[in-house]
Amino acid sequence: MADTSIEWTDATWNPVAGCSIMSAGCTNCYAMRMAARLEAMGVEKYVGLTRKTGGRAKWTGAITLDEKALTVPASWKKPRNVFVNSMSDLFHPDVPTDFIRKVWNAMAGTRRHTYQILTKRPDRMAQILRGMVLRCSRTSGSERAWRMAAYSTALMSFAKCRQRSGSSRTSP
Repeated sequence: MADTSIEWTDATWNPVAGCSIMSAGCTNCYAMRMAARLEAMGVEKYVGLTRKTGGRAKWTGAITLDEKALTVPASWKKPRNVFVNSMSDLFHPDVPTDFIRKVWNAMAGTRRHTYQILTKRPDRMAQILRGMVLRCSRTSGSERAWRMAAYSTALMSFAKCRQRSGSSRTSP
């Protein structure tokens, strides 16, 4: 929830913190080390998310949902590129669908920003977004168009990712 030195974004926004290791690519995750450091600094949101093993921080699999963080993007007046959940994965299996909907609604309410969501769980992302689109059929035309555009963008990214990886799996 701060400005950042990450060159491809302007700010990070973390309504969820914590994760679990799901592939070899997670072994050197910077967020594990950062979460351990933030816990050591007394940041309550990160307590219990990592443990030390072999002298290194490792995810415990626990996550923290931060309801207060949902209002942060509305406080940013100038448009920003926002890295969503730089300290977790929004589509982690322990993040409730209802909370993901709240995150999505916060993004929908602040369209001046461009949101960047990275996930190692594209199948869950597609499943949840598909369900969100079905529910938005009762919304106004402009809101429905925005949600459809967000859903289409997410599915195109999902398809490109699978195409590059050569994966034909339908679930993780």
